Amino acid sequence: MVSLCRAVVPDFVLNMFGVNRSEPLAQSDRSLFIGNEGYIVVPKNPLVRGAVKIVPTYPRSFLGLSDAFHIEAQKCINMITKVWEDEGVFDYIVFGKETTGSTFEWEVAPYAKSGMKFWKQLKVLWAITFGGTTIKTSEQIRRVTDIQERLTAFARPIERLSGNGVECRVFCNQEIVQRQTVFEGREVNVIYGNAPVVIGRGGDHILVVPKRPVERFSDLTESEHTEAMQLSQRLVRFYREEKGCSTAYVHHKTGKESGQTFPHFVLQLIFTATKTQDIFGKLRVLRNMAFGASRISLRELDRRVIQLREQLHDVLSPAYTQRSY
Repeated sequence: MVSLCRAVVPDFVLNMFGVNRSEPLAQSDRSLFIGNEGYIVVPKNPLVRGAVKIVPTYPRSFLGLSDAFHIEAQKCINMITKVWEDEGVFDYIVFGKETTGSTFEWEVAPYAKSGMKFWKQLKVLWAITFGGTTIKTSEQIRRVTDIQERLTAFARPIERLSGNGVECRVFCNQEIVQRQTVFEGREVNVIYGNAPVVIGRGGDHILVVPKRPVERFSDLTESEHTEAMQLSQRLVRFYREEKGCSTAYVHHKTGKESGQTFPHFVLQLIFTATKTQDIFGKLRVLRNMAFGASRISLRELDRRVIQLREQLHDVLSPAYTQRSY
């Protein structure tokens, strides 16, 4: 049985990422780290080789996750991706799927340095649709041990790849921001993109974007990330209760190999109300991967933005009362 105990990873490594250690609430031969709000595991059916999951300590839907979990999850993702960065892997996707009655989990999947970008993205899309390849328990344990050893080897922080010098051509463009912003928060904006993968019949595709020019997930501040999660939870609730959407895909990509189109962090929320809409949304993603995104007309874009501003203003307001899930 392998878990991330005091003898495995020194405290200075966790302190580097601002992660507080707690006694394990439940141990498993696949656990990498057990914190106050959740734990990191090597999943039985990973999206790709090397992927890990961040799972809440107590099963909850996305709507039931606390700010404390979001803060710890951000630190855990940074801890894992720093390991990958140290090995020259800078591209990854963070993916979660919310369905009625399910426990929400984040899966963090790296994109290998070698291989064609299209096929790597297709492999992840295939795994999201049909499930990842099952690995043996012995392989899970080997991967747990391998990552733990690399975490233990950390003795220095890694320089960030972006910062204030990031070229911001899209989501810092005031014309685009004014035209497409649905709701303006303190540090992030909720934006309706011009190339949605799901349109109509209750479904939608919404973007949550920091105002500051931030290229990579690791460059987000704690307050930016927390606000993005809070707004995302309110969006998920609205589309579930008011639009009848049974499924919400919540994800973000870092690096060109993962499919990040612009050098600006974007949290994407894709809502589907039916299985047919879900399937066609994934086919649209596949088409976009192969041929580029198909944009909607400016007239349709303006119509949707005006409509969403009216529908979501009160929902996304800080005064909006959340229920427990």
